[in-house]
Amino acid sequence: MIQFRPRMRGWRAWAIGFALLVAIAAVLSPAAAEELRPGERATVPGSEIAYLADPGGTVTLSRALAAFDAGEARPLQGEVPDFGAVFSTFWLFVPVENAGAGNGSWFVATRAPFFPAVEVLLRRQDGRFDDLLDNTVDDPFAARPVAYRTIISAPFTLAPGEPALLVVHFRAEGMASFAFTLESPESLSALREQDAAVSGAFYGFSVATILFFAVFSHAVRFRIGWLYSGLFAIATLMHTQLDGFAFQFLWPGWPGWNGIAAMVLLNVLSAVAFYAAAKLRDRERPSPRFRRAAYALAGVSLAINALIPVLGPGAVVIIGYFLFVAVLVAQAVALVPGLRKPSGGFGLTTMAGVVLVAGTGGTLTVLLFAGISLPPLIGANMHRISYIVLSLATMATLVGIVMNLRRDHDSALEREVVAARRDAELNRELFEAERNFARARDLAARRQRRLAMASHDIKQPLASLHMSLETLVAGADPETRGRLKDALDYLEGLTDSYLAESRSGAEEEPGEAEAASQPASGPAPEDGDADRAAAGAAEPYPLSLITGTVDRVFRQEAVSKGLRFTCTGDATEITVPALPLLRLVSNLTSNAVKYTAQGSVTVTAGRSDGAAVIAVEDTGPGMDAQALARFRQAGQKGETSQGEGLGLAIADEIVAELGLLLTVDSTPGAGTRFRIVVPAAAAP
Repeated sequence: MIQFRPRMRGWRAWAIGFALLVAIAAVLSPAAAEELRPGERATVPGSEIAYLADPGGTVTLSRALAAFDAGEARPLQGEVPDFGAVFSTFWLFVPVENAGAGNGSWFVATRAPFFPAVEVLLRRQDGRFDDLLDNTVDDPFAARPVAYRTIISAPFTLAPGEPALLVVHFRAEGMASFAFTLESPESLSALREQDAAVSGAFYGFSVATILFFAVFSHAVRFRIGWLYSGLFAIATLMHTQLDGFAFQFLWPGWPGWNGIAAMVLLNVLSAVAFYAAAKLRDRERPSPRFRRAAYALAGVSLAINALIPVLGPGAVVIIGYFLFVAVLVAQAVALVPGLRKPSGGFGLTTMAGVVLVAGTGGTLTVLLFAGISLPPLIGANMHRISYIVLSLATMATLVGIVMNLRRDHDSALEREVVAARRDAELNRELFEAERNFARARDLAARRQRRLAMASHDIKQPLASLHMSLETLVAGADPETRGRLKDALDYLEGLTDSYLAESRSGAEEEPGEAEAASQPASGPAPEDGDADRAAAGAAEPYPLSLITGTVDRVFRQEAVSKGLRFTCTGDATEITVPALPLLRLVSNLTSNAVKYTAQGSVTVTAGRSDGAAVIAVEDTGPGMDAQALARFRQAGQKGETSQGEGLGLAIADEIVAELGLLLTVDSTPGAGTRFRIVVPAAAAP
C-alpha cells in the first residue's frame, strides 16, 4: 500500500470546498458494473466511476471501501476523471464484470507517463485483493509492471461472469486528470502500435522542423533562425520528457530527476525564448528597455529552477506556465516594429503567424487551468498539437521575416548596382578625359623638346656663321656690319629663349583646335615618325657629304680655339636620311669642340667590315661610366658647362630613330671617342 503524504496543505481548504460542491450537485445513484469482454478494450464512462476525495491523504483502503459500500462515494461528473488544478488525493471505484464466455485478461492503462503516486487494486468477490500497480515518482522505470512509456498496471484475469471492484488511489499536484482504459492484451498491442505511429510522425515532424530552421537559416545567413533551431531542439527534448520517452530511454534510473525534468526544461526553454525575442527586436528596432526586460525574465526563468526544493514542484510548474505566457507576449512585442513598417514589413504571413502563436498559447493556458475535458485523443496529445501549431506559426513568421529581409536586400542591391553603373560611367568618362589630357600633355612635351633640340642644333651653326661673317665683312662699312650683327643677335636670342623655356620646364598648352584634332582613341603619332616620313627614303650619297658639311660649320670655331681640327670622309655611299645623320654628327662634333681646351678634334668617315663608320674623337677631359650615363639624360650637364645638356640626349634619340649603333669610349683626362655604325648602300 502506498503511503500518501499530504503536500501543499495550504490548498486543503480549497480542495475540500471543491469536493463538497461536487457532492451536493451529484445525484445519488449506485454505479453499474462495467461489462468486460475478452479481447476487447473497455473505456469506462464517467457515469460508472464513483470517487471519494481525500484532501489530506489520510483515508485508508478499508475506510475508503467502507465509504464506497455505504454509498458515500459520489458519481463522477464528466466522461473522464478530471478534477482540474488541485493538490489532493482521490479514490476511484469501478465495478467490473467479465461478460464473456471465457476467461479474460485486462490491463489498467493510463495516458500519463508518470504520476506523483498511483495505486491500483482489484477486490474480488471473496474479499481477496490483487495488487496491480504501486508506483510513485521515486520509483525507477524498471519498477513498473509493464515497461512502457505510460503507466500500465499488471494484468488481472476474470472468469466468465465474475464481478470485481477496481480501486484506483492517486495523488495529484496541479493537473488532477487520471484518464484510463481497460486494455486487453490484443488492444494493448494495437494501442502500442498506434502510439508508435503517432509518436513517430510527431517526432519526425519535430526533427524535420529543426533541420529546416537550421538549414534555411544557414542558407540565408539568418543567425536568429539558428537561435530558434536551438529553441525547438529544447522543446523537442521537453516533449520526450512529457511523453515518457526520456524516462524510458535517457534516464530510467533517475526518478528524482525525472520528477522535475519537464519543469526544468520548460524554464530553460522560456529563458532561450526571451533571449531570442530580444535579438529579434534589436534586429528590427533596438529597444534597450525591452532588451533589459527580456534578459531579466530569462534570468528569472533560469533562477526559478533553483527554487524547486524550496517552493515545491507544483508551485514552480504554475510559475513556469505564467513565464511561458510571458514568452508568447514577448515574441509578439518583438515582431511589432516589423509589422508597423510602411514598406518592407513582415506582411500578412507574419501577422497570421503571430495570431496563431498568441491564440494557441492563450487557449492552452485556459484549458490547462479551467480543467475543461477534451476528447481522449486530443487531450492525450494536447501538448503535441500545441507544439505543431506553434512550430508552424513560428516557421511561417520567420520565413516571412527572411523573405521580406531578402526583398529589402535585393532592392538595396539593385540600387547599389544602378549607383555602381553610374559611377562606372563617370569613371570611364574621367579616364577618357585623363587619357586625352595625357596625350595632349605628352604631345606638347615632345614638341617642346623638339623645339629645344632644334634650337640647340641651330645655335652652333649660328656661332660659326657669326664668326665667318665677321671675317668676311671686316672691311665693310659700319652700317652693313651693324645690320648683320643685329640679325645674327636676334637669331641667337630667339634660340636662347627657346632653350630657356626648356630649362624651366614650361610646356606649351595645346590649343583647343589642336586638342580637338587629336583622335578620340589610339596613340598619338610620335614626332620621330613625322621626321622619318618627311625625310623619306634617301638616295645614296657619299660619306664625304656629311664630313664636308661638318668641316665647313665647325672648322673656324675649332681653329679660333687653337685646336687641330681634322674632318675627312671617303666616297662610301649610304642611304640613311642625311638631315638627321648630319644633326647627330654635328651634335657630337659641337660637344667635342666646346669641351676640348687643347689638342685636337678629329672626324673621320669610311668603310669598315662592310659598314660605314663615322668617328668623332677629341682630346678633352673625358668621362667615367657614371658621368656618361648621367649626361645622356636630357638636361643633364657638367658644372662648368654653358650649354643646355641636350647634346648626348639628342644623339641617343636620333640613333634610336634611324636604327644606328652608337658606341662611346671615354677615359677621364684622356678624351672621348664616339663611333657611329651606319649601314652602307648596296653596290649597284
